[in-house]
Amino acid sequence: MIAENQKSKLWDTALIPTDQVDLRCQTSRLRDAMAGSDAKPARAAAIRPGARDQLVDQKLYRDQTKPEIDLVGSYGVTAMPARK
Repeated sequence: MIAENQKSKLWDTALIPTDQVDLRCQTSRLRDAMAGSDAKPARAAAIRPGARDQLVDQKLYRDQTKPEIDLVGSYGVTAMPARK
């Protein structure tokens, strides 16, 4: 529900569904389900890039749990005072 704030009267409005819901379990044979899946290869192809992104994210988070070592160094020249 979208309302301007939590004190709006809209929050007290009852929502009463008008459509009937079919709660019967649908059954199908494996052969029919497999035939239907072959007809939708584009959807399966669209899912694959998302799975690849999830694997990249998993690797990133796994790497972030490893210990980290920072090495800082410097190099310089110090002049010796001239001898008299």
